[in-house]
Amino acid sequence: MIMKKIILNAVPRVLGENKDLSLWVKGVLYGPEIKESKSVWVMAKEFKKVFKEAGGSTLVDFKLEGDKEEHLVLFHEIQYDSLTNDLRHIDFYKVKMGEKIDTTIELEFVGEAPAVKELGGILIKGQDSLDVRCFPRHLVSEIEVDLAELKTIDDCIYVRDLKIPAEIEIIGSLDTSVASVAKARTAEELESLDEKVEMDVDQVEVEKGQENKAGEEDATDDKNKETEGDNKK
Repeated sequence: MIMKKIILNAVPRVLGENKDLSLWVKGVLYGPEIKESKSVWVMAKEFKKVFKEAGGSTLVDFKLEGDKEEHLVLFHEIQYDSLTNDLRHIDFYKVKMGEKIDTTIELEFVGEAPAVKELGGILIKGQDSLDVRCFPRHLVSEIEVDLAELKTIDDCIYVRDLKIPAEIEIIGSLDTSVASVAKARTAEELESLDEKVEMDVDQVEVEKGQENKAGEEDATDDKNKETEGDNKK
């Protein structure tokens, strides 16, 4: 998918200024070409819409009120309230177009695996994104994973099998599994697994009991030795 340009509007934020946090979100604009980071406000509703469309690997045209300079940014860190899950703060990273950057591209799983649909297998997703390095102009919003390639049980799609633009360098092993299909367990296998878990738990309890008993015996021996020492005195 070709990178698309999306606009997000912002206004400067001054020290001590407060806004309705149900409508506005604090943020900071920074990057290698920005001498001093800029504190900003963005509308929460607008940001959510843009983030849903852009994700983390599409360049966004960041329009800061009163600033005529062009800012092409990526969303580097998004903070949420731990209790309400409301947006609290966003880092807007202005990229330098002539320098490669390290970022993450989401994986888009498309189609249906024949091994799941026809053979009753279980789809296992090894990861949902890829760490990459490239020039900002070569970024794509997502990389597709065609599940139709999983035709038999134990089939696997590796990073090396994906259609990745030549300009994008993968950070990490090309032999990493992205998606695979495993055989579904039968009722007998699940029952056997439950029995094994119960046996393992029982064994742990036995070993724990033996350890406690050994500890009590050691403590008794130590006490007896102390008593003998006192009697000799």
